[in-house]
Amino acid sequence: MLTRFRDFSLLYGILTAVALVLVAVQVPSVWTDVVMEHRAVEAAAARQATAAVDMLEAVHIQSMLNRERTQDGDPAIDTLNGSMEQFSAVSDGTKLWLFMGPKVVDFQIAAGETEIERPLDAIDREAVATGEARQSVDGHQFRLSRPVVLGEGHAANPRCAECHTALMGLGPGEVIGGYGAAVDMTEPLRRWHDGMVRHIGGAIAILLGILGTLYIILRSAALRPLTRLSEATMRLASGDADVVIDLEHRRDAIGAMAGALQVFRDGLVAKRRLEAENDRTRGELSYLRYVATHDTLTGLANRALFRERLEEAMAEKNRPTAVLCIDVDNFKTINDTLGHGAGDTFLRIVADRLRAAVGQNGFAARLGGDEFALVFVMPREASTLEDFCEALVAMFKNRVEIEGREFPLTLSIGVAVAPADGRTVEDILEHADVALYRAKSAGRDTYRFFDNGMNTALANRRILDGGLQRG
Repeated sequence: MLTRFRDFSLLYGILTAVALVLVAVQVPSVWTDVVMEHRAVEAAAARQATAAVDMLEAVHIQSMLNRERTQDGDPAIDTLNGSMEQFSAVSDGTKLWLFMGPKVVDFQIAAGETEIERPLDAIDREAVATGEARQSVDGHQFRLSRPVVLGEGHAANPRCAECHTALMGLGPGEVIGGYGAAVDMTEPLRRWHDGMVRHIGGAIAILLGILGTLYIILRSAALRPLTRLSEATMRLASGDADVVIDLEHRRDAIGAMAGALQVFRDGLVAKRRLEAENDRTRGELSYLRYVATHDTLTGLANRALFRERLEEAMAEKNRPTAVLCIDVDNFKTINDTLGHGAGDTFLRIVADRLRAAVGQNGFAARLGGDEFALVFVMPREASTLEDFCEALVAMFKNRVEIEGREFPLTLSIGVAVAPADGRTVEDILEHADVALYRAKSAGRDTYRFFDNGMNTALANRRILDGGLQRG
């Protein structure tokens, strides 16, 4: 689930980035087109207003030149007014009118005329005040006001100048009046608005089309392979070397990544194989070391390991070390009576009891046949060592049942303590063996400590043995 979320996050992240780039490219273009089209609507309205004012000015000039009197009811003026009304009615939303400057308005009022042609709005008044044409856009209406200045343009005609100067007191450069035009842009702006909506809708459709196509391409060509690579990587990271990577045939970056991942997988497989071989080799070596240092029947240390560990124990000068050489009493009888299988069972029972007796205070070993040995590390107080020996002898008082028959199980034990009874492994083992011989001579099922008197007996026995050999 988390992997799919990451995939979608990556996908939508890419799409968002592309969308932002496309928007950054499209918005200025669309906005420029929209603004230019709006300006084109205003420019068309301006041309329409200018043409209408040009027409009105031409008609007005002709009317003024053909005018017979300045008062109301002049046929030329009536013709002019009718022309303006007719033009406004049939034109495409264009309205025309005349407006007069202050002196002409004063003249009309003084003459008692009923049609006072005052400036219609602020645009007209500004044109009169400045003597220059003015235009503006107010909502859906384009306004144009063009003043008529005495001595300029058609107003430079001598007849016009004579009339306005003599009757109204106007001088050159003063505004006689002007022409006003209002063009209704409601329909052109509606068409502009509809075009803008279509333009923006088309841009959005193109954007969505590009993003949709990119989504399909990314999903099929990139994200799915990347998802598979991601899952394969996670499985490899968790130690799963059975993952299948089948994208290395691609000739792109994904194929290169898949190839590198395949190399990593092959390396992991080789490493696992090598580790398995090493584990097997270590196991074999461990088994060989165990066989070389332990008795295979009882699992106790053999003679070689016993001597090695005895040397280590004796090297600790501050801790006296007791060595117990042990023989199983009457073992030959059991072995001869029931066979070697029963004898092996008997020996394993002895080994288990010796191992339990010594515990964490030393270790047990089988030296061969029915010969065992213990190393017991402890304080050298005789009472403590004697208590251990008494307990050891008592542990073997119970009879053993083998193949339905009970047999006594007793031990003969010889004890020597280092360093008092010997400072080398050879000396301490020899002295413990002498003490064992003394225990057997005492009737078995007992123990004896080595003492110096036993050294004299040992020396006499060596002299006797030597004399017999020479004889």
